[in-house]
Parts: sequence; structure tokens; C-alpha cells
Amino acid sequence: MFIIGLDAAHCINITVEAAQNRNYKVNLIEEAILSESVEMKDSMVNNFRERGVKVIKIENLKILK
Repeated sequence: MFIIGLDAAHCINITVEAAQNRNYKVNLIEEAILSESVEMKDSMVNNFRERGVKVIKIENLKILK
């Protein structure tokens, strides 16, 4: 599962939590998420990593066929 979105601290966070509760493997595309500030985004990205979310840079994304 890949997640992108506009609010790392709210919408994305809730979606990640719900996905993890259902035992999905969660991946975030770092450049495709936003937050109210760069600091908040960086904090949330670190939080997601600590929770076992794989954070992927867009240049490392492999298109699945």
C-alpha cells in the first residue's frame, strides 16, 4: 500500500494507523506528502519510520506492472 496526501499529521497519520491495524505493509512517498510546515512534515516522517512505515523517495519508486 502506498500513501500520499496533504496533511501528514492528520489524514495521513490516521490512514497509516488504520492500515497498520489491518496488517498492511505501508509505504509513503516522501515527496508526495505535505504538512503545515517543513518541520512538522519532517517530524511526522520520522514518526512514521519509527512505527515501521517504509518511506520511499520518489526517484526510488519502481512502477509495478
